[in-house]
Amino acid sequence: MYSNSQTAETELRRRTAPRAMSIAQFCQLYSIGRTRCYQEIGAGRLPVHGCGKRRLIALEDAERWLRSLPVVAGGAEA
Repeated sequence: MYSNSQTAETELRRRTAPRAMSIAQFCQLYSIGRTRCYQEIGAGRLPVHGCGKRRLIALEDAERWLRSLPVVAGGAEA
Protein backbone atom coordinates (compact mmCIF):
# COMPACT_ATOMS: atom_id res chain seq x y z
CA MET A 1 0.00 0.00 0.00
CA TYR A 2 1.05 3.57 -0.59
CA SER A 3 1.33 6.07 2.20
CA ASN A 4 -0.53 9.36 1.92
CA SER A 5 2.68 11.18 0.99
CA GLN A 6 3.46 8.66 -1.77
CA THR A 7 -0.06 8.94 -3.13
CA ALA A 8 0.12 12.74 -3.08
CA GLU A 9 3.52 12.65 -4.79
CA THR A 10 2.23 10.32 -7.51
CA GLU A 11 -0.83 12.51 -8.07
CA LEU A 12 1.33 15.65 -8.30
CA ARG A 13 3.57 14.02 -10.93
CA ARG A 14 0.49 12.94 -12.90
CA ARG A 15 -0.98 16.44 -12.85
CA THR A 16 2.24 18.19 -13.84
CA ALA A 17 3.23 15.73 -16.59
CA PRO A 18 2.71 17.04 -20.12
CA ARG A 19 -0.58 15.84 -21.58
CA ALA A 20 0.13 16.86 -25.18
CA MET A 21 3.14 17.28 -27.43
CA SER A 22 4.07 18.97 -30.66
CA ILE A 23 4.54 16.96 -33.82
CA ALA A 24 8.32 17.39 -33.50
CA GLN A 25 8.22 16.11 -29.93
CA PHE A 26 6.05 13.16 -30.97
CA CYS A 27 8.45 12.23 -33.77
CA GLN A 28 11.43 12.33 -31.44
CA LEU A 29 9.72 10.45 -28.61
CA TYR A 30 8.29 7.70 -30.83
CA SER A 31 11.28 7.53 -33.21
CA ILE A 32 9.43 8.16 -36.45
CA GLY A 33 10.01 10.71 -39.18
CA ARG A 34 7.81 13.71 -39.89
CA THR A 35 6.67 12.25 -43.22
CA ARG A 36 5.43 9.04 -41.56
CA CYS A 37 3.80 11.09 -38.81
CA TYR A 38 1.85 13.16 -41.32
CA GLN A 39 0.90 9.95 -43.18
CA GLU A 40 -0.53 8.54 -39.96
CA ILE A 41 -2.41 11.79 -39.31
CA GLY A 42 -3.74 11.88 -42.89
CA ALA A 43 -4.91 8.27 -42.65
CA GLY A 44 -6.82 9.11 -39.47
CA ARG A 45 -4.78 6.76 -37.28
CA LEU A 46 -3.21 9.58 -35.25
CA PRO A 47 -5.55 12.35 -34.11
CA VAL A 48 -4.22 15.89 -33.76
CA HIS A 49 -5.68 18.88 -31.98
CA GLY A 50 -5.36 22.40 -33.32
CA CYS A 51 -4.64 25.50 -31.33
CA GLY A 52 -4.19 28.34 -33.78
CA LYS A 53 -1.41 27.29 -36.13
CA ARG A 54 -0.02 24.83 -33.60
CA ARG A 55 -0.86 21.13 -33.84
CA LEU A 56 -0.77 19.00 -30.70
CA ILE A 57 -0.95 15.26 -30.16
CA ALA A 58 -2.50 14.15 -26.88
CA LEU A 59 -0.44 11.67 -24.91
CA GLU A 60 -3.42 9.30 -24.75
CA ASP A 61 -3.76 9.40 -28.56
CA ALA A 62 -0.03 8.79 -29.02
CA GLU A 63 -0.13 5.77 -26.72
CA ARG A 64 -3.26 4.44 -28.46
CA TRP A 65 -1.47 4.82 -31.82
CA LEU A 66 1.56 2.93 -30.51
CA ARG A 67 -0.59 0.07 -29.16
CA SER A 68 -2.35 -0.20 -32.54
CA LEU A 69 0.91 -1.00 -34.37
CA PRO A 70 1.49 -4.64 -35.22
CA VAL A 71 3.82 -6.64 -33.02
CA VAL A 72 6.70 -8.00 -35.10
CA ALA A 73 8.11 -11.35 -33.98
CA GLY A 74 11.88 -11.44 -33.68
CA GLY A 75 12.23 -7.77 -34.59
CA ALA A 76 11.98 -8.47 -38.33
CA GLU A 77 9.49 -6.65 -40.51
CA ALA A 78 6.52 -8.63 -41.76
